[in-house]
Amino acid sequence: MNSNVVFQISTVVLALALAAVLIVVYVIPDEHLYSYPDVNDGLIEVDSFDIVDEYSGSSTTGKIFAIDDGEFKARLVADINVVDGDWGGFGINAYDHLVVDSIYCEFNGSIDHGDRLAGYVKYVSSPYGSHGRGETTISIDSKRPSVYPTNKYAPGSGTLVVDFKFDPSVSINELDSAEIMVGIGSRTTPEGYERIWPTYQSFMIPTKAYENG
Repeated sequence: MNSNVVFQISTVVLALALAAVLIVVYVIPDEHLYSYPDVNDGLIEVDSFDIVDEYSGSSTTGKIFAIDDGEFKARLVADINVVDGDWGGFGINAYDHLVVDSIYCEFNGSIDHGDRLAGYVKYVSSPYGSHGRGETTISIDSKRPSVYPTNKYAPGSGTLVVDFKFDPSVSINELDSAEIMVGIGSRTTPEGYERIWPTYQSFMIPTKAYENG
């Protein structure tokens, strides 16, 4: 057979094969091309909070999602409103060796990037805090007068999304729950003590899916 004819036939066959692949990929639906996740896959529990600090008037609302999709995490979503004059702002204390896995926040139309201690969002973790339970503290727009005497305590509002996971460097015993505290506001006591986040809610977040039966 003439080599030109063989080449032409090979070209036609290749073009037909490519067309068939394109039809399968773009025209014929194939459930195996994309694995659709189940709605609320791995969701253990949802807790809600709606906190108003009567001393300052600041407030926060949000939810905590306990998730086990092979690895436990707690996702906290909060809308935050800090009023003028409130130097306490918004805060979270997470215990039982929960550490920050990811954190996203928009506050007063601003988005900080980078260092966890440089912007309006600050957080620190200690594996030995809270009597050995491990503690992570997150604060937003929090500035004590004794530390920041010239701060104007500008009001602000925004949204926070943070994922917690267990500290991988710590050996975790079998835990049925982990504690997360959400607080807001500030006050100075008659004795002159500065109290940060005097109004708060505490949640015991389940770390395991419930057993049926």
